[in-house]
Amino acid sequence: MKSKEQKYHEYERKQQEQILEDWCPINKLEVERWLRFEQGK
Repeated sequence: MKSKEQKYHEYERKQQEQILEDWCPINKLEVERWLRFEQGK
């Protein structure tokens, strides 16, 4: 079973992806790279 925290992170990630969709592709690549870096911490 997923913890509340996991569900929240999934929700947050979906929100971030939705925001990325609204940005131009160049920014999207930059932000995706940054998000991967953040998640790798």
